[in-house]
Amino acid sequence: MPVTSFAVAGTPGAGGCTLLEGLSFRLQPPVHGGWNGDRGVFHGDDVDDGRPVRVRFLWERLGPDQARWSQDFALAGQDGASDGGWETNWVMELQRVRD
Repeated sequence: MPVTSFAVAGTPGAGGCTLLEGLSFRLQPPVHGGWNGDRGVFHGDDVDDGRPVRVRFLWERLGPDQARWSQDFALAGQDGASDGGWETNWVMELQRVRD
């Protein structure tokens, strides 16, 4: 069974932090960024199907009990923020379950 885990290095709200993610016990390259209110944006470098890519994680707080995480790729060297080169390839909708 694949195991996914996240770790945060740094102090959120103190100028930035680093997210480390592991899938099936293989640590993925870190992404760096920070939070501004209810939105966190983190960028890093990775490889997709043998091609170097930029990766972006977006965390959004949608309310007291809901959040959304998405992962986007852009070919390395492209400025995805200005040319629309970001391609979303994973979205998770999270909701707290109350007793």
